[in-house]
Parts: sequence; C-alpha cells; structure tokens
Amino acid sequence: MMLWGTLLAIGLIVVLSILFGPYGAFIVIVLLFGFVFSNYYSNKRIEHDLRQIKQKLGVTNDTTQE
Repeated sequence: MMLWGTLLAIGLIVVLSILFGPYGAFIVIVLLFGFVFSNYYSNKRIEHDLRQIKQKLGVTNDTTQE
C-alpha cells in the first residue's frame, strides 16, 4: 500500500509540475498536509467518542495503578 501511495504521489507531482510549473510540488505538499491534518482530527474525534462510550459503560483503562 505504501508503494502505491508513493508512486501516486510521485506521479501527481510530475503531472502538477507540468501543469503548474514549479508551483505543482508546493500544491501537492499543501494537499498532503491537509489530508494529514484532517486524518489527525478525525482520529482525535473517534478517540474522544470512544472515551465517552467507555465512561458511559463503566469501562476504565487505568494504567496508573500501582
């Protein structure tokens, strides 16, 4: 999966560089940052929801016990 993603990113950089000149690589970097940022907040929201579900069910995950 990583190989296909890498090849897709390289191909995208080449195509956008041809279409937009030197700004193509910058556009790809901005898009990738947006995807990573979106994925991060989506994961944080899911983690928060799971924490609320655990609290409602009374399931705790205490790792601070001695």
